[in-house]
Amino acid sequence: HARRAGAAMPIILSLDDRTIADLAPLSALSADHVAEVCKASLDFTLKGADKERLARVAASVGGPADATVNAVLGLSHLFVEMAKSGVKKAEFLLSISDLALKDDIREQVAEFFMGCREAVQASLGKLVMTLPEYHHVDWRLDVELGSRMLRRRVEPSFVLRLDTKEGGAGGKIDSHYLEADFASLTRMIDQLKAAEAEGQTAHAQRIARYIR
Repeated sequence: HARRAGAAMPIILSLDDRTIADLAPLSALSADHVAEVCKASLDFTLKGADKERLARVAASVGGPADATVNAVLGLSHLFVEMAKSGVKKAEFLLSISDLALKDDIREQVAEFFMGCREAVQASLGKLVMTLPEYHHVDWRLDVELGSRMLRRRVEPSFVLRLDTKEGGAGGKIDSHYLEADFASLTRMIDQLKAAEAEGQTAHAQRIARYIR
């Protein structure tokens, strides 16, 4: 959360305990490793999650991999919140004063943010805040009951109409049509179940927390 005491007072962001804990490992890193974490955080902010990239950074930095990943995600969250508030360098430094970081590391992170602030702000401006959501689905099963070709194999198919609604009140409803055989429909169901399970993992929930 950002606060401003008056028109001439600086903007100071209050960091929550979780973010402070996630960024704590930065205090034990060298300047080169801090630079790696900063670059990975920027990539995550601009391009989204890349597990392989995060794994490489964690291996390079050393120490517990989870701690490094949490630092990357926490720093990304920090950059986004700072960019939203439009803070200046001095305000950035004031906002991270609660972090147990050496002065040179704190200065390094602030300098990195100032160099990428406009890119982060531009990325935030491109985000679509409302996405189509599920509204309704209809389906029917098509089966050929008779044919002159007696040896022809009967292959039933499903025809589906998926209605989605644009985000926001009074959103427009769009219909999408799909035809699939039973095997393809089963594969789609399996993929949706796998995606749902992935969304419940600790890694996915942590990422969701930082991109809300």
